[in-house]
Amino acid sequence: MKNKIISFKQGYLYFPESIRNELCDNCVDTFVVTASPKSESLYCYAINDWESIITEIRSKAKLDPPVYNRLLRIFVGTAQEINFIENGKVKIPKTLREHASLNQKALVIKEGRRYELWDPTIYSKYTDK
Repeated sequence: MKNKIISFKQGYLYFPESIRNELCDNCVDTFVVTASPKSESLYCYAINDWESIITEIRSKAKLDPPVYNRLLRIFVGTAQEINFIENGKVKIPKTLREHASLNQKALVIKEGRRYELWDPTIYSKYTDK
């Protein structure tokens, strides 16, 4: 998928059908959004993918406690299940919007099994580093 800019109005994002279909496993209109522990962006996961990621994180708890604790606080601690309301419309919680500085537009990037949401200006600065 090519990177895509989507509308962001009054806290609502409007996902295209192709993205909605990937995020909604088995016609469940729910997915997970969480703050990226690495950047000012949000990660979006299908429910099944999120559950397997949590299992993977828990399996690594004893390997590196500081990294594990950071993942729990930021990545897992900010995760929220989001429901599609209608026609790809979702309400992103204010705390997550603020983490990614999302206001009017969001850049959607497919990265492996997740989608990332970025403010287009921040993403441009991030990739110019």
